[in-house]
This record gives sequence, structure tokens and C-alpha cells, in this order.
Amino acid sequence: MALQAGDDRSLAHEKYEYPEEAVKLNSNRVGKQMKGPVYQDRTERNYQVGVSQDGVAGLWRELSECLPKYGLHPIYQITCVGTVYFDNRDYDLTRYTVLNRGRRLLVRLRTYENYGESPKPISDYWVEVKIREKERWRKKRFRLNRADLPGFLEGRDAGQSVLDYNQNGADPEVIRSLYRETQETVLTMCLKPIFLLTYKRIAFQNEIERLCLDWDIQYYHVGTNVYSYDSWKYPVEEPAGKS
Repeated sequence: MALQAGDDRSLAHEKYEYPEEAVKLNSNRVGKQMKGPVYQDRTERNYQVGVSQDGVAGLWRELSECLPKYGLHPIYQITCVGTVYFDNRDYDLTRYTVLNRGRRLLVRLRTYENYGESPKPISDYWVEVKIREKERWRKKRFRLNRADLPGFLEGRDAGQSVLDYNQNGADPEVIRSLYRETQETVLTMCLKPIFLLTYKRIAFQNEIERLCLDWDIQYYHVGTNVYSYDSWKYPVEEPAGKS
């Protein structure tokens, strides 16, 4: 089990492997801007918690009794988070992390599905670029309808459907700029999917802070065929690693 802690500051308003059966706890500060495209600047911390997956329910009950007094209230839903990470054939993003301690550059595609429901075809993705300098993370992201993903990957401009899908108070020019900037990173660095990370998540939050509990973490080697998966909750192949 693992824990993550952090402090988010919105810059613009818009919507490993652990030991076997580790649980990950993470916390950060988030606001209403999480509902749309965002620029975020946050301090984020991750902790490995000495609880097996069988102990998640008990830990959830304990935290549900403790955290509300600090303003963090439980969200009564388990989310299945699926994230595809990108790199190129020379693993330049991985090299950057290895050669620059305390710095990371992540390019990823993420989707959220509800646990306990029959898998439904993925309808949309979050396209994210996340940059770390020491404990400070900066994240930029926007939403893409699944039908618009091929155009993004092929270098086409953001169409009206992309702008409409991200219209939660966001200036269309902000979306166009973010779309173009992220697309240039993917195309100029020849980035492709390299692995899929899945896990289950429960959370406690208020308007500016969030604490998440992540478990059942699994890793899969993938290629561009991952775009055709109807759901990332239950991949058919065996995981390459788990924690």
C-alpha cells in the first residue's frame, strides 16, 4: 500500500516498484480546477504503508474516522486508474530522470473507470505532461474524446470538438496552445507507449487538498495497440510486475 502527500497551487484555472502487496498513500492539494484542463504547481509526497491489500478496508475505516476532523472527507467510490507512459526507442525520458537526480519529465495518457462495474468502452482520456524539480511537480493536462486521439497523434490541429470538450471556463486559445505544445513534444521526441500502469484508488479531499490510497498496482508492457483496448481495468495479458 502506498501514500502520497502534496501541496497544489493552481497556475491557471481550467477543469517502481514496491514490495509485494504494497499500498501507496499520496496526498496533495487540489481545487475545483481539477474538473477541467489545468496548470498545476504542487508539492507531492508518496509513502509506502505497511498494510497488505487485505487490510485496505480496515485502514479506510480508520482514516474515515480520523481525517474529517482535519477537513478531509471520504469519497465513497473506488476508482480504477489506468495510465499509459510514453518514451522513445532510446528511452530519453528515462535517461533524463537517471542523469538528473530530483528531476523528471513524464508524458502520459490517463483514464478513470469505476471499480465494481462491468467494463465499459473508454470514452475519453486525459493527456498529461508532468515535470518534477525536487519535490515540486508541475502538471499540464487536457481532455481528449477517444475519437480525437488519432488526430492528436498524427499531428492534426485541435478541432472544434477538442475545444468543446474542454470548455469548462477555459479560453479556447489556452487549449489550442496546450494541445499544440504537448503534441510537439510527442512528435519531435518520437514518443510511443511503453507501459501501462493500473491501480485502484480511494480518496479523502476538500476543495484544495486530497489524500489518496492506491493499491493493487500492476505494470504491463504495451505498444500502440493499447489505444484499441476498450478498457484498461482488466487487461487480458499477465502483468509484467505488480505490487
